[in-house]
Amino acid sequence: MDVLENLRNFKKWFSDHRLQSDSFAEDIHRMGDEIVDWYLYKGVTPVVVFKIKILDSMRSHYDNSHAGALTTLVDWLTHMAGAADPAYWPKDRPATEEDFKRVQRSLGLSRRLSLQYLKEVPLGVEVFVQCMLLENTKSRQYFVVEIYDKDRVYVRGTHDKIKLYKGIKNRDSKESRDVFGTSSKL
Repeated sequence: MDVLENLRNFKKWFSDHRLQSDSFAEDIHRMGDEIVDWYLYKGVTPVVVFKIKILDSMRSHYDNSHAGALTTLVDWLTHMAGAADPAYWPKDRPATEEDFKRVQRSLGLSRRLSLQYLKEVPLGVEVFVQCMLLENTKSRQYFVVEIYDKDRVYVRGTHDKIKLYKGIKNRDSKESRDVFGTSSKL
C-alpha cells in the first residue's frame, strides 16, 4: 500500500473524528490543504509537501497573514506529516481504522515550535508547506519546516514534539480513554 495514499486517508479520517469548534483553528481544518507530495529524502527521511491557500481569517492588523495563524498552521500540518514514516503503515494491505487510531496515538505533542518569518505571507496566495521528519523515536518527533511559493521562502522553522500519550483516566474507573473513545486498562 502506498504511504501517500495512507497519509491522505489518515488526514480525512482524523478530520472526520476530531472535536469541532468555531475557532480560527477550525478554519485550518476546513481550508482544503492538499497533500501534493510525499517522498523519502536520500531514501530515508520522510518529507510531506502540502499546498494551502492563505485565508482572509489569517489576517493580521498589517493586512498580511498573522504569525500566530502560520504557527497554528505549521502545528496542524506537522501533526499530519508525523504519520509520514512508512514504518507506521502495513505493507501488505490497505490501512484500517484501527491502523489510523494506532498512528494517532503515536504522534507527538508540541514541546517547542520555532518559526523564523523571512517575509510576510500575503493573503489569498497559495503556498507550499514542506515538513521534513528528521527524527521519529519512541519518545519524540523532530521536523524542519518551510513555507514557500515558486518565488520565495516565507518561513523556516523547527517543530520538536514529545510523545506523551497515556490516554485520559476516568475518575470512576481504572480505564483510560483516548480522544476516539478507545479504552485500555491502566
